[in-house]
Amino acid sequence: MGNTKAKLMEVLSDAQNDDKVQKAFAAYDKDGDGTIDRGEAKKFAEDLIKIVTDNSPISKKQLLRGVSMKEYVNANFMLMDKDGNGSVSYDEFKEFLQSHSG
Repeated sequence: MGNTKAKLMEVLSDAQNDDKVQKAFAAYDKDGDGTIDRGEAKKFAEDLIKIVTDNSPISKKQLLRGVSMKEYVNANFMLMDKDGNGSVSYDEFKEFLQSHSG
């Protein structure tokens, strides 16, 4: 299992833990600029799909519901990028994880 995927799995189980969220954010913020751009969000979406499909009877095709991977990435990016500035801040990332974990 990749390092980013492992961190994401850990934080999804406890999205209230700031330390875990910060580590997951840093794992996806590959260029270290303090934000997650659309390219970095693609890896996040791919890992999220892999976690869901590996841990449930849902297939990737069922999860995507007929949309392409690009459309899935774009939709999730728009959900995370609350202020619409084209990048996801730590606070936006944390809010997204907390609203989708549990």
